[in-house]
Amino acid sequence: MIGIVHLLKYGVTACLMPHVPKDWPDNHKWVSEEDKEKVTCPACIVGMQWGDPTFAILEDGKAIKCRRCGMISHNPKDIEQHYCSRCGVTHDDIWPPARRSWVQSYAIPS
Repeated sequence: MIGIVHLLKYGVTACLMPHVPKDWPDNHKWVSEEDKEKVTCPACIVGMQWGDPTFAILEDGKAIKCRRCGMISHNPKDIEQHYCSRCGVTHDDIWPPARRSWVQSYAIPS
């Protein structure tokens, strides 16, 4: 059976596959960046190529907008640190290959 191979680093796959590898279905495997040519997961492949940031600086540098949740902050520290208080994350800390999946993972609160 041909399996799905994910890109894994820092305990996170580029597609944000849930759980730890030991709990994945048997046909799901992972490789590190050194073997990224073996990746077959479509979302991981796109994530490896995706270069867009997870935020946008607006209003001539006076605001930051999170591309995941849409929150706009005018707090100078949030802008400087590329921080989203709604998501609770500093955007620069998100592993670049996982950024696309992270942006798309936001569920609108009910």
